[in-house]
Formats: sequence, C-alpha cells, structure tokens
Amino acid sequence: MNSSPGRAPWVHVLDMPVHHVVVAGVRIAYRRSGPRGAAPVLLVHGRAAHTGWWFAVAPGLARHRDVAIVDLSGHGDSDHRLTYAPGTWADELAGVIADLDAGPADVVGHSMGGQLAVYLAARSPGSVRTVVMVDSRVGREPYRAPAREIVRYYPTIDAAVDNFRLRPRATTAPAALLDSVARNGLRETEEGWRWKFDPRSGQPFTAQDIEEAIAASRCPIGVVYGELSELANNASADHIASRTGREVPRAGVSDAHHHVPLDRGDACLSAIESLLTHLTPTP
Repeated sequence: MNSSPGRAPWVHVLDMPVHHVVVAGVRIAYRRSGPRGAAPVLLVHGRAAHTGWWFAVAPGLARHRDVAIVDLSGHGDSDHRLTYAPGTWADELAGVIADLDAGPADVVGHSMGGQLAVYLAARSPGSVRTVVMVDSRVGREPYRAPAREIVRYYPTIDAAVDNFRLRPRATTAPAALLDSVARNGLRETEEGWRWKFDPRSGQPFTAQDIEEAIAASRCPIGVVYGELSELANNASADHIASRTGREVPRAGVSDAHHHVPLDRGDACLSAIESLLTHLTPTP
C-alpha cells in the first residue's frame, strides 16, 4: 500500500475495504488489505479499543502479507452483545480467519488481544499458525481499567476527543495519530457523541484462563513489549517459555509504553515482521 503525498500513513487503514462475518448472531467487522495468496495475518486490538490501534502498523505489514484487522464484538464497528466471554471472542477471530479463506493465520494481538490470540490458539489450533503477543500481561491478573458501565454522551465530536484518554495513560504517540484514533472510536447518536465500545464488555479473562491457554497452545509464540511499559517486559517472554517449554523470541521497543503500536508504530512493525519471519515454521 503506497502512501500518497500529504497523507499520514495511518490514514490508509481507513481505505481498507470493510468486510463482515456473523458469529453467534452478531455482525463482526474487519478491514482487509494486502496481496491475496500471501501469508494471512490477523491483528487484534485490546480492551475498549478498535482497529485504530493498528493504524500505524497495518499499512506496512500489508505490503507483503494478507492483513485483516478485526473489531471484536462490543468494539469499533462490530455489533454489541448482551454478554461477553473469551470463548465467544475467540470464535469471532476463528470466524474472520475462516472468512479470509487463506488457511491458518498468524495472529498478532495487543494487550488483551494478545491474551485472546493465545486463547484462540489453544481453543482452535487449526486456525492459528503463530501468535505474537504485543505488550500482553501474563503471570499476573490482567490489567483492569476502572469500571464504567454508564455510557457517556458528548455534545460534539471535538468535546469527546478532548476527553480521550489511553488506559494506562502513559504514551509517546504522535498527537495527530491519537486524534485520528479517538475520532474513529466515536459514533453519533440522538443523545450525542459516544464511544463505540460497549462498557459492559469489560475484561473477561482471569490469570488462570491465560495460564491454561499458554500451556495448552502448540503453535510458536513471540513477544513484543514496550521498554517503558507498565504491564509487560522481557520477563513476560520468560514466563511464557517456562509454561510452554519452548523458545519464545522477543523484541523490546524503545521509547514505548504499553500502547506500543501507537507509541512507536514503525519500530512495532519491524519487531512484528522480524518475529513472524522467525516464528514461521519451515516447510
């Protein structure tokens, strides 16, 4: 995907065609770009996030890979559910991978998305070729942002954007990228502008869920972490290696906090590409 003069690289994600697949009665949205027939890669966001977390990574990854970026139910442009569970979200990822009709995919997940990726690998091993966990917390209870189940409405989109905050808040991301991520996470309703994510979706994983999934997974796993991150580090990869009994390649990204794909999209892209090359089984 080539960038046009005057356009920020992340704008090109919005040019990606939107596809839909229905899983358990709910419509799941995903964007797809890249050469068909190339290795399929599924990008998965974290809690209360959306495809925008991959704005700075997806265009570069799609130059040589068949890339899909999914919105989990209760997030982004996918529909909401009455209740949410890890198994249902894993089924959504499996449904998107099946819809790609390109064989098992490399699944790259940020934060909770990384936990979900390894959960999918244990639950549906035929769907997953490799997993890359990007700053995903392991070995401890998952990070839980302050609960807020009340939907808040804003009179204008600018008022909503002014209230946009990452969780955790620390970031080195460009202001223009954060602005784009915020605006694409909003929806206008009769009551006003609201965030697209469903506050009831929460964080359904427990530490035990993640530990069991890591131990049960059979595919290669790699780890990317922000060197300034509050939630993951080199020890995260060591912990996964101790649970799987296998080598876990890892890459630390300098000047990045927890939101690595936003803080250092270029370096995050390089780390992911390097790990995918390393992890891919040789025929």
